[in-house]
Amino acid sequence: MLPLVLPGAVVALAALRYGIGAIAYKEENKLEHPIENFKIIDHLNGGVEVRRYPPHTVAVSTIKEPYSMELGRALGIREVTQYIQGKNIIKPFWGNPTGKNLTMHFTTPIETTVHDFDKRHGTTPSKVSVALIMGSDYRKAHYPTPIGNVKIQHVPARYLAVQHFHGQIASRKVVQRRRNAIMNSIRQSPYSHKFVPQKETVLLGYHDPILVPGVIRKNEIGVVLEQDQTELIRILTTTPHSI
Repeated sequence: MLPLVLPGAVVALAALRYGIGAIAYKEENKLEHPIENFKIIDHLNGGVEVRRYPPHTVAVSTIKEPYSMELGRALGIREVTQYIQGKNIIKPFWGNPTGKNLTMHFTTPIETTVHDFDKRHGTTPSKVSVALIMGSDYRKAHYPTPIGNVKIQHVPARYLAVQHFHGQIASRKVVQRRRNAIMNSIRQSPYSHKFVPQKETVLLGYHDPILVPGVIRKNEIGVVLEQDQTELIRILTTTPHSI
């Protein structure tokens, strides 16, 4: 009897797992996407898009010289989550802080910026920054003051070469492999001399990495491009092309 019970239990647990994941997937898709109005500048080989993202404000935690990229990302997510959940102090328009805190709503995606991998070891980045984008309900003057390692920063408009994928996002090998693929797509572009990749790699996570199954979990990885892209935009918007 026991051999028959175990497969049934496994199937039941798998069904429960995917059921919970599907609910989490739907709920997280309802969250605000403050940077969803990006502009696609070009399409490259390998499903890579060159995008212009609008300026936005983030609550960011930066972990310097983490033991690993994965650990740095986990620590950063914990700190910005604590800030959103109330580890902060409300600052009024005038006078001293009130001593009260504010719980804010989550947005998506979570931005993880992996700064250049250590050339000596090839495994650890110099720093990892994790950012939660501030929602439209809050103006800069109304952001509560962070407690601890979190800072409020303005991110100017920027350009990224982005590739979409499903599955796990927090693996160093995944990041390196997909960054290399994006770099190859840039090199194959006839405008490669206008795309100037930087050392930063941005991971965009749209769903809970634990609750939502990898097969439906939306992730994106982007290589930061040089900020000054005026000439690139002029060429791409005035010259017919196909890649």
